[in-house]
Amino acid sequence: MRSEKAQALEAPRPALPQKKTARRAGTNREREHQKATLLDEYYAALARKQALEAFFQRTTDPDLIASCIFELNAAEQQYGYILGRLKAEGVTSLRILRSPGQ
Repeated sequence: MRSEKAQALEAPRPALPQKKTARRAGTNREREHQKATLLDEYYAALARKQALEAFFQRTTDPDLIASCIFELNAAEQQYGYILGRLKAEGVTSLRILRSPGQ
């Protein structure tokens, strides 16, 4: 008969917990990608909003003015929504080096 100690040594050991560093690194990369995507959306929404504001200032046709007001309200809501998402992601500064047209 084997001793209890010998049986315990031969018993399969439970697996050790795996390190989560690779998972964290992937998560950090995903977050950075998500922030970059949000920033791209922010700059696109800002450009659209500014273009609509400029168009509104130049427009004299009543039908176009009504349409522009509708689109400008939608653009402002989208802009505000994206700013809220950026804030939720912890982006506190939009001072990022970007070349014009990107």
